[in-house]
Amino acid sequence: DLSAMTTTADDAVMPQAPAAESELQRRVWCRHFRPSRLYVHAHLEFDRPPESASRELLHATLAEALRNSFGSCGSALCNWTLISWDEQTGFLILRVRPEDLSQVRFALTLLTRCAGRRCRADVRAAAPSLAALACVR
Repeated sequence: DLSAMTTTADDAVMPQAPAAESELQRRVWCRHFRPSRLYVHAHLEFDRPPESASRELLHATLAEALRNSFGSCGSALCNWTLISWDEQTGFLILRVRPEDLSQVRFALTLLTRCAGRRCRADVRAAAPSLAALACVR
């Protein structure tokens, strides 16, 4: 008997989602923005200005500081890029993953020599974009 197997529109009932699930479905967009990269603005202060502190030398010095702090494997997992370096003022900008920010900051604080001169690094700001970094005072 086919009449017993067919249902009409009045008989069909859409299952209702529980209240918690429907609230979760309404909030499709997450309120918290997690950037995929951060930009770190730091200042390298020398006791005496070096003759030349090239970009390659600074890159090697930061890589060595990471390697001394976290070992070869730990420093290899830390993903960072030197975006900008001004030899005259000592300002630098690094791009890092948010997960690696604490390791890079730690390595910067342990930085004591660069280009044969004693130095120290001060992290001025960290921001999710270069535009936001420019706005930080």
